[in-house]
Amino acid sequence: MQLPAPFRAEHIGSLLRPTQLLRARNEHAAGRIGREELTAVENAAIRDAVRLQEDAGLAVITDGQFRRGTYSDSFTSSGISGVSIELTEDRGWTPSRTHGNRTARRIPRVESRITWNGGQNADDFRFLKSVTHRIPKITLPGPCYIHYRAGRANISRDAYPDLDTFWQDLVCAYTEEMRSLAGAGCTYLQIDETSLVKLGDPRARALLKERGDDWTLPGGWIDPGESPSEAAARETKEESGYDVDAIRIIAIYDRDRQGHPPCPFHVYKLIFLCALAGGSAKTSLETEAACFFREDELPVLSESRVLLSQVKRAFAFARDPNLPADFD
Repeated sequence: MQLPAPFRAEHIGSLLRPTQLLRARNEHAAGRIGREELTAVENAAIRDAVRLQEDAGLAVITDGQFRRGTYSDSFTSSGISGVSIELTEDRGWTPSRTHGNRTARRIPRVESRITWNGGQNADDFRFLKSVTHRIPKITLPGPCYIHYRAGRANISRDAYPDLDTFWQDLVCAYTEEMRSLAGAGCTYLQIDETSLVKLGDPRARALLKERGDDWTLPGGWIDPGESPSEAAARETKEESGYDVDAIRIIAIYDRDRQGHPPCPFHVYKLIFLCALAGGSAKTSLETEAACFFREDELPVLSESRVLLSQVKRAFAFARDPNLPADFD
């Protein structure tokens, strides 16, 4: 009887590649064998890996990720268009000069709008499904991988002046990939989001801070049934960890008239003067840090969200709450 998921034990990640597969991959990279010959060697190695897992009593079976050159190959550099891979150095891994870490050799660079690039993973899954009667599983690198590895500096501002659009396109590509896998009969998909684990390391957080991804004020969309001041307090709490009370509105801006980079939506921005009521600085899925800055020490800002002139205007209102509200 097949037990339902989740299971007490299953294999996570890649299996060690057998010698004959490593040799075939090297031969293919050197141009001495073709794609069909390499696929035949991969198929044989996958059949052996399936038997190994079945003999061990596992209920969920993988292909050992034997068709992948790296963790990210299966989707980041082949399953979507608009992303290239840049090698930062020939040696692969080098120590950080400041934190003792190592920096990755492969950096995704977003050069154009991201779109789904077809269903190679679905074809690979169909083969795996054909050689086992147990539950076949496939793994995708998590969507945070690109931004975590690349940072804002490696995401084209021509393609994505606003990172909201970047995330929207990436989510759409993942949605299409999942639909493709579901159409191939996949019922067990693992999202391997290794970036989230790294955020538990203070050295990794220090490197992200040093990298200097752009800063902004807390903010976001108003939820249905929510007032503007309620949205301001909620977004501040979610993105920074601080509790605030909105005291007064200081500006209503038509985003298109303020000099922001282009946006596919027509947005009106409301900026509130708030009083700090409690809480403490915390990160979230949307933010990597939360800090206060003096007016003369402002960091580089994410201009798709807030402009330097708007932040300086907010400081002016903090000094003189009797100033009239800005509009337009």
